[in-house]
Amino acid sequence: MPPERPSRSSGGADGQLLATGAPEELFWLRAKAVFVEALERPDAERGNYVAQACAGDAELRDEVESLLASDSAAASFCETPAAALLGRDVPAGQPPLRPRLAPGDRLGQYEIIGFIAAGGMGEVYRARHTVLGREVAVKTIGPGAADVSARRRLLREAQNASMLAHPNVCTIYEVGEANGAPFIVMEYVNGRTLNAIVREAAPSLGDALDYAIQVVNALVHAHEHGVIHRDLKSSNIVVRSDGRAIVLDFGLAKHLPETGSRSSDSSLTGQGNLVGTLSHMAPEILLGHPADVRSDVWALGVLLYELATGE
Repeated sequence: MPPERPSRSSGGADGQLLATGAPEELFWLRAKAVFVEALERPDAERGNYVAQACAGDAELRDEVESLLASDSAAASFCETPAAALLGRDVPAGQPPLRPRLAPGDRLGQYEIIGFIAAGGMGEVYRARHTVLGREVAVKTIGPGAADVSARRRLLREAQNASMLAHPNVCTIYEVGEANGAPFIVMEYVNGRTLNAIVREAAPSLGDALDYAIQVVNALVHAHEHGVIHRDLKSSNIVVRSDGRAIVLDFGLAKHLPETGSRSSDSSLTGQGNLVGTLSHMAPEILLGHPADVRSDVWALGVLLYELATGE
């Protein structure tokens, strides 16, 4: 948390938002949100994005640029980048935080075939069960994230997803452990992300409605089981060759406590922590309020806009 700042109540929509809560905390939430979103953009586009996102707020822009500079310097000196300090992996294109598993490596009864992607708290690999011959996806966490919180988050992801059994939700098979590090074994979904499909060309109205209905069905099923996704977006949806859309990555998912429950373990992110993707976050999330079913509905609205416009 940066040093305490004087109260802020600047004009405009952003200023009004900041003025409604604790100014210093909300300022930092906004700075963190813009920083995380900037990291997901190519280097050449970051400057313009930061200038637009900060909308003339010089102090906010200075804070974001300082975070980006710190992140770059940390990567250069092999230190922990600012992205990792905010609970995010280093973006694509920067050196990985740890060596990747190689084809032929083993995790329990699973043999690694190849690397799929990095994100959230770890990396995802394509693997094969050495006895059953079934191809799966294996999500791991690395030594840099192998603390108690990361382990609990990985297990909570498995627990949340295992509550769900739906054709449009990625199936969790089991949770294992190798060399002291837990991993999740899940359905290997062979297809293209909805993000890649939309970027190539805006889908037809029929296809857009088909994808939307499938995602809505998945969300309805999750919400009926008390699970909210909290990071619903087109890059977390894979479309198979047969047209079935599969919702992935419940890494930020939260289980809504049952009525009367006193459990405080329904979410593994601290109060006021910003989780998810900035462009899909409901306004109350940016203000530090907890997510609920309506937060997923907001993200769904963003997804529908993307399907309808191709943007």
